[in-house]
Amino acid sequence: MSKRRINVQNRIYLDNAATTKPKKEVIELAISLLKEHWENPNSIYSFGKFSREIIEDSRKTIANKINANPEEIIFCPSASAANSLAILGYLRKNRVECFVTSNIEHDSILNIEMPLHVKRELVECNTEGIISPTLLNKYKNSLVSIGAANSEIGTIQDLKLMSVIVHKNNCVFHSDLTQYIPYYPVDVKEIGLDMATFSAHKLGGLRGCAVLYVKKGIDLSPLIAGHQEKGLMGGTENTIAIACMGKAMELLNYENTINLTHLSVYLFDCLDNCGINFHFNGDFCDRLANNTNICINDLKIDNQQLISLLDLENIQVSAGSACNAGTNKPSRVLKAIGLSDDEVNKSIRITIGNETTYEDIDRFVQILKNIIEMNK
Repeated sequence: MSKRRINVQNRIYLDNAATTKPKKEVIELAISLLKEHWENPNSIYSFGKFSREIIEDSRKTIANKINANPEEIIFCPSASAANSLAILGYLRKNRVECFVTSNIEHDSILNIEMPLHVKRELVECNTEGIISPTLLNKYKNSLVSIGAANSEIGTIQDLKLMSVIVHKNNCVFHSDLTQYIPYYPVDVKEIGLDMATFSAHKLGGLRGCAVLYVKKGIDLSPLIAGHQEKGLMGGTENTIAIACMGKAMELLNYENTINLTHLSVYLFDCLDNCGINFHFNGDFCDRLANNTNICINDLKIDNQQLISLLDLENIQVSAGSACNAGTNKPSRVLKAIGLSDDEVNKSIRITIGNETTYEDIDRFVQILKNIIEMNK
């Protein structure tokens, strides 16, 4: 274990799109299960059967939360694995020649290697990061995957209208809900989703667990061989992470989203009133309640240096998706909405959470302003 000491007191964590702090009840449950119920859920003795019951109870809780049936819930080790199972599993099992997605999807979708018989088609977003549902009109008998909300700029897509168009053309519709579901209720039947993915650690659970919803009647090939999870995702199930995901889903309170909206408006006002020269990246209205992505126009250092200087003040923000951190490549999402390389390098993502306070925002904006002025 690293001997470096990190001050956790008075920290201001503004990177909730990367991961969220596990909820208190989740931590307590994890500790209890680690001590008392660590057995293999596939064992036939009583303790193994009890672990199996824990998994199935969590499956029911999660299914209930999104208006699905328990047998439509498949547990996976990550949302990236769930996306791979949904897309590759469907393309390998069914006679489909085209996979349709957008140019701002998560890497686990956009960069997935296609089977030889399948071509990939990209639909492009506009300068606000919105994908027009009408762009999907021309695709027939295809697999379509469009994320509900973008992890970098927070723009929210019109999944219900997309679903109508996609199904009219005899296509199957998948959506990555990972960023969306922590803040807004989801009814997979009302939206019209055939498959959907989301991850525990983005909603107050633990890393190591995610869900793939697969509507009854959709057939997939396995991603990993094994008898677990209906033969689609082999490997001993992570009982503790699965149980904690069920607990985190149970605790979701969408009334908190209203408070996040108020905090985000307050953040914008503070940035505007203190004289920082910035502009929004993405749509100002159709965005996640907790996501603020800005380009600081008069920033004379790059965003990586800015993030490091903020970190010295115990403030954590990001330059974009955590999956791309450290690659030294400009954000393809920000490039897709028309930003120049210079603008990309001046952009940061601020994603607040349920523990963020107005005082946190005051301190963050003041320190941000000080750093900008000191590095002119």
